[in-house]
Amino acid sequence: MSYYRASKEFTGYANSFQSVARLGLESISVLLKHLGNPQDKLKFIHVAGTNGKGSVCVFLQSMLTHAGFKTGLYTSPNMICVNERVNVDGKNISDDDMHRILDMVNEACKLTEKEVGLYPTQFEIWTAMGMVYFLEQGCDYVVLETGLGGRLDATNVITTTVLSVITHIALDHTQYLGDTLSKVAFEKAGIIKQGKDVVSAYQSAEAAEVIKSVSEERGCNLYFAEKISTDKYDGVYEIISKGEFSGVKLSLGGINQLDNASCAILAAKTLNIPKESIVYGLTHAKHVGRFEKMGTDTYFDGAHNPDGVLALRKNLDRYFADTKKVYIMAAMADKEVGESLEILKEEGCEFKMVAVKDNERSMGGEEFAKKARALGLDASSYEDIKEAYAAAKKTGKLIIICGSLYLYKDFVESKILPEYK
Repeated sequence: MSYYRASKEFTGYANSFQSVARLGLESISVLLKHLGNPQDKLKFIHVAGTNGKGSVCVFLQSMLTHAGFKTGLYTSPNMICVNERVNVDGKNISDDDMHRILDMVNEACKLTEKEVGLYPTQFEIWTAMGMVYFLEQGCDYVVLETGLGGRLDATNVITTTVLSVITHIALDHTQYLGDTLSKVAFEKAGIIKQGKDVVSAYQSAEAAEVIKSVSEERGCNLYFAEKISTDKYDGVYEIISKGEFSGVKLSLGGINQLDNASCAILAAKTLNIPKESIVYGLTHAKHVGRFEKMGTDTYFDGAHNPDGVLALRKNLDRYFADTKKVYIMAAMADKEVGESLEILKEEGCEFKMVAVKDNERSMGGEEFAKKARALGLDASSYEDIKEAYAAAKKTGKLIIICGSLYLYKDFVESKILPEYK
């Protein structure tokens, strides 16, 4: 096989859907070693948590960029293309830069496999690509979102963290992270570095105790964000009504963004970011697929676990309490969907189930529909999201697309709504 063909096949693998995660730091450590350890020359704001990580990350990048810092952002999963995972000052890595760096990573992957006997995972490849690019771009800070957990997540290969941030902790990926909040919190708290400041969102007592214990053990200053409450909103965008940032309207939709904003504000203050830049970030950050309005009667929300679905339900109760709803849903096969479906259940609601296109991890649409019908829900399955959306439109109800972030790409590429925003 020629190098050109090998490179093309590697790029195809790197750009396909992520395979099942493999936790551990040996492979990523060796991979980055063969790339010159670019991560050691960068400064990181490392963000872990169950829900809200991405929103906190985009708030922080927007704040830091406005304050004059060249700021990298590494998030997952991507919604349309892998380029979205690696971003500097709001601009995604270009195809040319991505493919050029992937060629470098390809060679390092071969050396890594020879050394440790394991070929790097897609997430490790993407992480390595980001580190190389952020160093090339001369980033002052990199806002780095964990992929799964924290302690053994590939991103935790870094040693130059300046601030660890932990967003809301709940049960998810229990087969990897544990079946109690304490166990999950311990994995998330694994990103905390010796002597470095830690900022946490408001947590349950069980999760907070673990974060306190790890922070104390590692000699860190720990700061908990306070909850923000407000009775003001514009459409689906909350307006802070008390305190230093009273009157600020968040650019991300949903009442759950108040907790994310509070966490980001505290992190920014810990980094000595000026108030005007904090306000800019709160009002200009963008994060697609998170309670995003896609049309006059359609919203997409990436909620894919019970905690996220509960946040979605709170948003729907706040903004659309008296509106009949129809849900278009997909889910990964390893998800326990029963609790999420029970949260969404209400009189007059319908469910249109689909599988995520070209994703072997996706639960089949009919299998999902059967699970919903077993709970007494009005559920049916469809061949694809275009067919499901047409059926949902006929109901005349508010359309909510949720259950998997991967469904976003299917919706956009189906061209159901050319002007979807």
